Amino acid sequence: PDPSLDDPSGGPKDGVHFRHSKNKKEGKKLFVRIHAQEVRKKAAKFGRAIDAEEVDKFIFVSSLIRQQALEMFGWDEEKTELVPNGVKENRFYDPAREIKPVLGMVGIVPTTKRLDRALDLLAALNERGWGAKLYCKGHRPEDLPFMLAPGRRQELAYYEALYERIDCDPNLKGYVVFDGWGNDVEQWYQKVDFILSPSDNESFHYALADGVMAGCIPLVWPWEGAEETYRNDWIVSSNDDAINRVEVFLRSERLKVKEQKIVSKSLIVDNYFEKNVFEMLDDSSWGKG
Repeated sequence: PDPSLDDPSGGPKDGVHFRHSKNKKEGKKLFVRIHAQEVRKKAAKFGRAIDAEEVDKFIFVSSLIRQQALEMFGWDEEKTELVPNGVKENRFYDPAREIKPVLGMVGIVPTTKRLDRALDLLAALNERGWGAKLYCKGHRPEDLPFMLAPGRRQELAYYEALYERIDCDPNLKGYVVFDGWGNDVEQWYQKVDFILSPSDNESFHYALADGVMAGCIPLVWPWEGAEETYRNDWIVSSNDDAINRVEVFLRSERLKVKEQKIVSKSLIVDNYFEKNVFEMLDDSSWGKG
C-alpha cells in the first residue's frame, strides 16, 4: 500500500486511480484494488474523484472493506469483487522449532497499528519474569516524510511518548528492537515466535498471515472483521488475555505447539495461499477480454 494515500498532502501517487478513470483508453479494462487506507476519512477524496462508470471492477480483500466503500462512495455493488490477498510460502518454515517469549510486529505506522498494546504485553510478560523481547520490522515514523507534515504532529508525539516509556521502564528497556525496513522479512520471521496484530483496524493484515506461514503463533486484538478473516482462537480480548495465550504456549509441550502451528498454517493455505488466489484470478470471467 502507498502510505501517501493515508495523507491528504501525500506524494505524487495520490489519486492514481481517479486519473486512470478519467483517461481510460477504448477497449481497455480498469480494475481498482481497495485497501483499508482508501476508506479512511483522510483518503476519501480520492475515492470520490474516481469516475466509477469507467471502472470495470473494484477489488476488495474483505467484505468489511467492501461494505465500508459502498457506504462511503455509493458505487454499484455489481461492480465489486472479493479477491483475498495471496500469501506466499515461507522457505524457512519449521513448526517443530522451539518457541521462546519473542514477539514481533511488521509495521508500527500509523498509530492505529497500536505499538502501545505490544509494549503493554511485553512489559507485563517481563514483570512476570519471562525476559521477553519485541522485534519491530519496518520504518520508524520519524523516517517517513509524510509523517513530518504539520498535521501529523500529534501522531509523532504518540511515538515520542512510547520511546520515552521504553527508555524509562525496566521491563521494556533493552527488550525492544527496531529492525529497519528491508526485503529480508522472510528470514526475519525466524527470530519471532509470536506475531502480533494489535491494530485498531485492518482489512486483512498481511503480516499476520505471513507470520503464520513462517511458523509464528498469532495474537490478534479484536479489530472489526478479524473473526471473519481468521480464527476465533487467535483473538485476544485484552492484555490479560494476550498474556495468558503466550504463557499457555510457552508452557505447552513442543508437540502440542507444533500441532497448533500446523492447524494455523492450514487456514492460511486453504483460504489465502498465493497459488490458489492466482488460479482464481486466471479463472475469473470478469478479468478476461
